[in-house]
Amino acid sequence: MWTQVARNAPIAVGAVATVGCAVVGAAVLRAVAWGRANKTAASAALQGGAQQQPQATEEELAERCARKLAAVIRHKTVTGNFEAFAALRDELRALFPLVHLHMTLELVEERNLMYTWKGSNPQLSPVVLHAHQDVVPVTDETLEEWKYPPFDGTIADGFVWGRGALDDKGSLVSIMEACEMLLAKGFSPIRTLILVSDSAEETTMAGGKAMATLMRQRGVAPAAFLDEGCMVLRGLPLTNHDAVALVGVAEKSVLNVRLEARATGGHSSCPPPSTSVGVLARAITRIEATPMPLHWQHMQRTIRSLGGNAPFSLRLLFGNAWLFSWLLARVCCKIPSMNASCRTTFAVTMCTGSPAHNVMPETATANVNVRMLPGDTPSIVAQHIRRAIADPRVRVELLVEDACPATISSTESAFYRNLCECIQHHFGRDMPTAAALGVAGSDSRNWQDMCPCTYRFSPYVLDQADLTLFHGINERLSCQQLGRMSAFYESLITGWCNQHLCERKF
Repeated sequence: MWTQVARNAPIAVGAVATVGCAVVGAAVLRAVAWGRANKTAASAALQGGAQQQPQATEEELAERCARKLAAVIRHKTVTGNFEAFAALRDELRALFPLVHLHMTLELVEERNLMYTWKGSNPQLSPVVLHAHQDVVPVTDETLEEWKYPPFDGTIADGFVWGRGALDDKGSLVSIMEACEMLLAKGFSPIRTLILVSDSAEETTMAGGKAMATLMRQRGVAPAAFLDEGCMVLRGLPLTNHDAVALVGVAEKSVLNVRLEARATGGHSSCPPPSTSVGVLARAITRIEATPMPLHWQHMQRTIRSLGGNAPFSLRLLFGNAWLFSWLLARVCCKIPSMNASCRTTFAVTMCTGSPAHNVMPETATANVNVRMLPGDTPSIVAQHIRRAIADPRVRVELLVEDACPATISSTESAFYRNLCECIQHHFGRDMPTAAALGVAGSDSRNWQDMCPCTYRFSPYVLDQADLTLFHGINERLSCQQLGRMSAFYESLITGWCNQHLCERKF
């Protein structure tokens, strides 16, 4: 999902990290057997009345998708709640019988879902769509602030309420509903379609790594990959229009840095000139006061891709960044979202110190979450932090040294052009689209090195204020948008898997 997004973000999310985690062969065999069992159950469901139905109206589609999303939200798929993931699989099998009848389901490392819809031309590389199953937890302290309980899946006021509605079960339901509709219409893809769903995207992304590893072991490289991330945002100063569709073509990669300060400990009644907590606090202050250099190329790409839809002032400033860099730097200091799009950022997220109020700890630690621009590396970041701190009493340790370099996907491919065409078809012919840099994170990081057309876009429209709903209180998604999301994915699957794209060279 996406993860936490800056409130004023003109560029929506994502970060790239490492791949790995081999898949155990025996688990895959069990998964295939489970998938075959699903086909039998789905066939029985069809015989029981799940027949082809006439084309639904927009209202009927929205209502149907809302009911299905509500059912999916009721499964509390927080990492570690294994029973909930098993129950969700059964729920999906009941909600989408045609998908489970015609597509092959594999369970990768028990809880990660991989559906394959074989195309008629096996010579063509498959396309992959991803939406994760897991959600972030809800703290007990915030329960009373929710208008409706976060795991009840309440449909009210034109919305489906609950944890995961936006991030990312709304996309999961919409993608599967799109496949269900296409199967009911008798659609047969030329290019193979693969649906993947990570069970740990919000934590370790181990499921995404495992599924990507399995694809590599099979010698399969996707032709295109679509994940959550960017979206249609209203109220941005990037365009002369009311809204702009941001399509993520790259993500910042993630690195965690541990700071450890040591000093004399003991009873707080006799403190030394500097405690470990004081040393650590000064180190943090110096890091925050010494940001990484600004780079304009990613915002320049976004402005260029908007063309005449961008205000003249922005085109002038970013088109001549060499001249106006001083002015752009001042703007970056005031707008966190723009700052995040133009430099590698540091955020102190976790600190530890004394176990008691009257004890001076010998060691104090802090975690710095780093989001690296494409081009920066862990060694460059570590060198910058050590120079900024300039204190031998503070140890700097890279917790993730293998953060893979970010790649930038093509905006010239037929897949990208078709994605933009689908956006304009469902969100308005005059909807401007822009190639963007994701500043948060998604599972696409596990696939980008083997797929040159890796994109990040969730087909819903949000206001700036709505961005606080991600991982926040009263997370919700409108029923109307759910229907449009399913229609969007139906168009995208048809385009990416059908003849007019399959005949082109990439």
